Amino acid sequence: MKIKRNLEKHSKGKYKYIAKIAALALPIILQNAATFASGFMNNMMVASLGQQVQCGVYMGNQVQLFLQIFAVGIDGTIILRATRHLGRSDKGAARNSVASGIQLSLFFSVLLTTVCFFAPEFVVKIFT
Repeated sequence: MKIKRNLEKHSKGKYKYIAKIAALALPIILQNAATFASGFMNNMMVASLGQQVQCGVYMGNQVQLFLQIFAVGIDGTIILRATRHLGRSDKGAARNSVASGIQLSLFFSVLLTTVCFFAPEFVVKIFT
């Protein structure tokens, strides 16, 4: 956590809050960068195979991006609800909120995977 210590060291007073938020946001930023880099590298690897193959990889990346955006939305909601419950010292309700969010995210992931597996033409038509 050297980054966190450096941020706290160089931020004084009102900037300590920003330093804490930056330390929390860093893993999310790295995850998004890794996802982008993965999609970019997929396109680079198939670029020599032709435009149709490259478009197919792009469509796959779009489905993955859609799933990731949905999951981030659920994560944000979980954080807000769990924080509200923890502020009221209600750990049971916070756990229920987190469990509900994880179940919803898992359900949507399985649903999207099933639709992509059994009806890929339908999914491609949505994104074109």
